[in-house]
Parts: sequence; C-alpha cells; structure tokens
Amino acid sequence: MGTLSLKIQVLNLSPRLTLADVTNFFSYCGTVDNIQISRNSSTTEGKLGGSQSALVTFRQPYAFQTALLLNFSLQDAIVDGKPICVLPAGVLPIPIISDEDQTEKKKEGFVGKRHIASRGAEMLSKIEIEWEEKRRVVVEQTISGIGAAEEAAKRVRARLSDVVEKACKFASHLGTTVTHKFNPNSTKQK
Repeated sequence: MGTLSLKIQVLNLSPRLTLADVTNFFSYCGTVDNIQISRNSSTTEGKLGGSQSALVTFRQPYAFQTALLLNFSLQDAIVDGKPICVLPAGVLPIPIISDEDQTEKKKEGFVGKRHIASRGAEMLSKIEIEWEEKRRVVVEQTISGIGAAEEAAKRVRARLSDVVEKACKFASHLGTTVTHKFNPNSTKQK
C-alpha cells in the first residue's frame, strides 16, 4: 500500500517571489517539509516576466488539505498581486489566466456581484413594502378594535347603569316594605 502524498503544485506564482516568500505563505497552512520552485518563462525587456510554479510538500495531512482549500475560498488566493492555483501534485494543471483575461474576469465578477447586490436590494425593497402593508393592516385593525371596544364599553356602562338604578329602586322599595312588616311600632311611633 502506497503512502499518502502530501504534495501540492502551485501555479501562477509571481516571478518576484523567493523560496522564503513561498515558505512563509504556505507555513500558515501547516508545517512545510520541502519546496521546489521552477521558473516558467524568461525575462522580458530586462524585467521578470511570466510566472513560477512550485511543488510544496507538507508534514501533516491537515496542512495539505488546508492548502487545497485556497482554491475554494470566496475570493481567489492572491499572492504578490497574482491569483494562484493550488492543486494536488500530479493533477493536470488548469490553464493560467493571462493578465488581460484576469482583468476581464474581474470586470465580469464585479458586474455579477453588482447584479447580486441589485437583486438583494430589490428583495429587501419588496420585504419592506410587505412589512409596511402588514403594519398598516395591523394598525387599522387595532384602531377598529379599540373603537369597537369603546362602543361595547359604552353599552355595558349604560346597561350596568340601568341595572344599578333599578336595583337601587328595588332595594329602596324593598327596604320600606321590610321595615313596615318587621317593625310594627314604626307606624305607632309617628
């Protein structure tokens, strides 16, 4: 049974990067065991042109897996101003995007992000309109309910007033009748 390879290939590295720069960058993933850098193109007009690639070997499986995640982050992994591509060693490399293609890709990405933001704003606006309508309906129902409760309270007060008035009259009438029945001296004392 073969051992697990913990080696990645890194494509499109800036030609300005040194072995120390690459080691420092990938050490955030975990312990780097070995790095081999190769230049992919020659100098142009006295300046470094093109890119470099590297084979990076890690000691721990989690470091290898973390490095591979750089391709799946929300934004491209950019080292020294260039987007890099990180693949397991031995996998066919994907084509590297030229600077012009990268600029066009960024413009398309910006348009795409603007479209997403626009759609988000539209959805937020619709939600605000729906909430405002719901709030308006609740306020109207509350005002209507308060009015109905006030009317019901007026009717209850009027009815209760009638009942209390009748009860007082009855109690007054009952009191005079009871007094005359149980107090035989009440008429004699006058």
